[in-house]
Amino acid sequence: MDIAFKRVRYGLLQLIIVLLMLQLLNSTVNAGSTYGPIVECTLYLIDYGYIVVATDEKAYFEMPLNYSDGNLNQTVIIVNIGGNSYMNKSGDGVVVGLKMHSLTDAFMVAKIHVRMVNFTKVLMNIMNNPDMFKGIYTIPSDILAKFVKTPVKIVEDVVVEDFEKWFKERTGKNVSAVSKAYLALSAAYFIYRSGYIKYSPSALPRTLEDVVNGRAGDCDDMSRVLMNLLWHYGIPAKIEYGYVYLPLYLPIPVENSIIYFKNAGPHGYVVAYIPPLGWVSLDLLASARLTYPVVVTGYDTTPDISTESVEEAKRFNRVNVYSELIELVDINELSKLNVNVTDDSSIREYALKTLEGSVKEQISKFIVSPRTITYTQTKTIMMNKTITEKIREKVTETLTTTKIMTKVVTSEVVRTETERVTLTNTVTHTITETTTYTLTKTLVRNVVPSYVWYSIAALLIVIVALISIMVIYCRK
Repeated sequence: MDIAFKRVRYGLLQLIIVLLMLQLLNSTVNAGSTYGPIVECTLYLIDYGYIVVATDEKAYFEMPLNYSDGNLNQTVIIVNIGGNSYMNKSGDGVVVGLKMHSLTDAFMVAKIHVRMVNFTKVLMNIMNNPDMFKGIYTIPSDILAKFVKTPVKIVEDVVVEDFEKWFKERTGKNVSAVSKAYLALSAAYFIYRSGYIKYSPSALPRTLEDVVNGRAGDCDDMSRVLMNLLWHYGIPAKIEYGYVYLPLYLPIPVENSIIYFKNAGPHGYVVAYIPPLGWVSLDLLASARLTYPVVVTGYDTTPDISTESVEEAKRFNRVNVYSELIELVDINELSKLNVNVTDDSSIREYALKTLEGSVKEQISKFIVSPRTITYTQTKTIMMNKTITEKIREKVTETLTTTKIMTKVVTSEVVRTETERVTLTNTVTHTITETTTYTLTKTLVRNVVPSYVWYSIAALLIVIVALISIMVIYCRK
């Protein structure tokens, strides 16, 4: 084993030792499984949202799943829903949605019991032995069919080559010479920790092309690259999403909205199927399912994020304005918060202590008085000329990033080829949709000058006089 191989293994071992020490300090450990101790905890998830401006009719909370993969078991009970929330059955589970109305709230409280196997120690053993589990790699056909897909082209063309070059330089070995367990852990280190992709947080998703070409992404973005990379080597993998239970207070702006995360780190990480262990977390970013328990809200095997879904996420958060609190509370700590999770008013009072400032700011910024438009026009009639009057009205509406629409109304009166009067009025008001259009109306009307009326009157007098003369002449 050469010096380069020892160097990368030493770096990985340092990381895993730190994770193990943190786990021993922070987790409640019960009797172990064959490959690691069992960690159990019971948590409450409080998710409260205050909607300031609503454009969409409905939205959904990120619901924790009743979920089990053999090494993680999660059971969920809905304790309370309130405000504009409602609950529907979906398959074997339920979804909690909310009806979107401006200046209203919605909330959900769930009780979650998590039981997981901590594989930190066995990961240390794998890094000490690149051949560990090499002869044990039988994967059930249903798992292969569901969790090994064709990698996205940019991963095949770019990331695979970069990873194998990195692996060779640091270990002196080809990827085919080590066990799939060692290969999976090395790939996780390459994507999450080596600096190949710089960590760059974002509230909105990115496409793989953007991540790989830009060499920047957050946990979700990195995990999608890693999942595709593992598929290339026939290793079953999926991305789990949820909230990692660790001490933090994290306000994250999303367009015009804001979400406050308390003791609930929003996270996406890769879980790989490694015989004989089963599903194992490869999260070398936040240690979900390694050091810290996690509340799983979903998993994904979609190879890439579509540009349509990116744009839809931007649209939703652009035209809906809200403040949201997402918090995880250990069952043993709940009494210290002075909140009754079964009482609606108690939940509102507790959540608004955090959200009050942002809600007031959003209301002052996006809720304004109804608009009033005053429009006047002065007309001048020129004598002794034929006048054709054309009135054109152009209306242009544009939604700005602050949701304040500027409306410019221009009326143009053309009386002669050289005479023109332009009147412009500008008003602002709140709008909740992206609108950009121009409407042009043209009104053409002929204005008959006064001398024409005088001529007609004179002509009528002459005609009457002629008729009178003819009548007198005929009588004679």
